[in-house]
Amino acid sequence: MPVNDRRSRGCLALLALGASATVVAGNFDYQVNAGAAHSDNIARVETAKTEEDEFRKIYGLDVVTIPTNRPSNRTDSEDVVYKTMDAKFRGIATEILRLYSKQQPVLVGTRSIEMTEKVVYGDVWERPGLSKRDRSLITVAALIAMYRGDQLTGHIERALANGVTREEIGELITHLAFYAGWPTAMTAGRIAKKVFDEAK
Repeated sequence: MPVNDRRSRGCLALLALGASATVVAGNFDYQVNAGAAHSDNIARVETAKTEEDEFRKIYGLDVVTIPTNRPSNRTDSEDVVYKTMDAKFRGIATEILRLYSKQQPVLVGTRSIEMTEKVVYGDVWERPGLSKRDRSLITVAALIAMYRGDQLTGHIERALANGVTREEIGELITHLAFYAGWPTAMTAGRIAKKVFDEAK
């Protein structure tokens, strides 16, 4: 790893701060304090080492793990095994809701988009506590506030299909300009306009 490279210096600085890092061909991915994750052109820290063979075969890249300068405070729990996929997805959704009720952040990853959609749209969106229309408004607001433009297009389309009007989406974006920031709202407005124009 050349130390004069900007990314390498950043990686070394993170290691000095106690972060864990995985270096892959000059690019790095790191996670600080087991909470905030940052990425630079590579999979998450947990994935790079476990997918080392894939990186080598497909991309011709080696994965080098640089250990932290402090012991990990993570607790590895036993695996939970479910008899059916349906039970597994319901168990995941239940666990997410349990942790959410404690205001504990949760990172959920799956091997496929289909599995994510089955959990989110097959269980969470079907819960009787909120209508799909209300869930669409909440989801669009959350995506705008978190500046997730890549997912916003599909959810604005879904919101329109679930009965949310263009005017309501416009009001939502205006409202969030004062709570999530003007640049965030401007980006959301451009995305919404594109969706509206394509739906004509």
